[in-house]
Amino acid sequence: GDHRDLHSFPTRRSSDLLYLEGLLNEIEGWRCLGRYAKTGRNAYHLQISAYNPECFSGLPKKKFLAALLAEGVVATDGYQPLYALPFIEEPEPLPHTEAACRDQVWIRQFELLADRHMMDKTAVAIRKLQDSSHLLCSQDF
Repeated sequence: GDHRDLHSFPTRRSSDLLYLEGLLNEIEGWRCLGRYAKTGRNAYHLQISAYNPECFSGLPKKKFLAALLAEGVVATDGYQPLYALPFIEEPEPLPHTEAACRDQVWIRQFELLADRHMMDKTAVAIRKLQDSSHLLCSQDF
């Protein structure tokens, strides 16, 4: 590939992220996290949202992510609190960090470089899972 194409990636991701977030922000229980206002240009290597299981019939995030993958949408649960790692002795709980890690869902950059059809598919898949979340709660993944 031509290395000059690399210069278009941040612009494309930015445009596509705004499109995707417009779709996702319409879903109850899904909140796209904002951007820092003073950022001149963001690489947008991932889209971070907060997932509220209460709006998905209590569906645990792990099950939600597995079901989303079954729909062809790759997302991850992001970071875990570093102080919760086994080599940290006497960790001090940080409630805001725990809440952020508990609720976050990441959509990675390859989704943001896909065409708009894939972004539409992502929003449709999340809505589908929300509509069937009461059934998904009892299923094993």
